[in-house]
Amino acid sequence: MLHDLSDKKLTARKVQSDIGEHPRLHRETVYMPLNKLSVVWIRAQRPFDLAWATLIAENFDKDMFEDVVITKPDRNGVSHIIEGQHRVAAVEIKWGRDELVQIERILKECGLIVGPKARGHVSCVAALQAVYRMKVSKDQVVGEVLDYTLAAMVAIWGPTNNQAYGATLVKSFGLFAKSYWADIDWQRLTDTIKRRFFNPDELIAAGRHNRERTLMRGVCRELVMTYNYKKTGARLKLEDL
Repeated sequence: MLHDLSDKKLTARKVQSDIGEHPRLHRETVYMPLNKLSVVWIRAQRPFDLAWATLIAENFDKDMFEDVVITKPDRNGVSHIIEGQHRVAAVEIKWGRDELVQIERILKECGLIVGPKARGHVSCVAALQAVYRMKVSKDQVVGEVLDYTLAAMVAIWGPTNNQAYGATLVKSFGLFAKSYWADIDWQRLTDTIKRRFFNPDELIAAGRHNRERTLMRGVCRELVMTYNYKKTGARLKLEDL
């Protein structure tokens, strides 16, 4: 059931497992802001279906709205949605639709759409929203980082390679764009990544080998090193990540 709609909060059932051969689940109901909920582990949820989330939003009944099941928050205060990603999206559609509309516009311009995992579809809505909100400065147009991020990824792997548009790569390219915005030669980025990584899985594998704290940062480090390879003049600095 929703609580305090003006602040976009909802009730969520937090699940925490004890360590042991037969873990026990501890449950408690807490109020969570939407920006602290995310599908961190994509394979743990069924593919996101925007049409279904929209239908829930259009027929919204707060008295029938069941709690979303989430994990204990990570060190960034974000909880993984175990069950209920479509309910969360429905709340955002109903009370924060403008952001999703703008994201859909950017995707369309790149030849992509939000939908279940398939050619030309992007299902990692939380990752798209995170990159959409990234700003290099307070004066930057919101959504610009996502626009350049997706345009670069499409230039590298095309719009129909659905392996390219998972949460890890979208957030990694977004972090790269935000960290080095003023110094990026976008043509060089697409050319160097395309030459080294024939498919997205190769880049993710390299990121795992070079990971620093998170896979996202590992992939971003690979982007920096590949971009810098044989580059004359000033190079991007890893320490700026």
